[in-house]
Amino acid sequence: MLYSFIVPDPSPDVTIFYIRLLLVQDYELVSPRTPNDPPHRPEKPTEHVLWKSGKRPNSEVKAPGEHEPALWRNGQACGEGMEGEAGGYKSKSLVRLPGHQLMRPSTIEG
Repeated sequence: MLYSFIVPDPSPDVTIFYIRLLLVQDYELVSPRTPNDPPHRPEKPTEHVLWKSGKRPNSEVKAPGEHEPALWRNGQACGEGMEGEAGGYKSKSLVRLPGHQLMRPSTIEG
């Protein structure tokens, strides 16, 4: 799957530290015997990380500064040697979807 993430015109104080692409699988069951009952979810949704880039800042730091490594910084948020490009932030990558061992395809209604 071709993944493309574009932030065309971010605010001048934006910093992008970390990007993660998740695929979340969830399902619910409806009994034909009791169609008026609400659907039942037998499991919690499962998350599959398809792609990630950058380093997530430490969760203890409420407002990470210039010293934290970042994928991209803009205008007022620039640190030494981290000049934001005109036109915003762009990222493209090819990602592989999980096989049927990890994720099951949906069942079409009908």
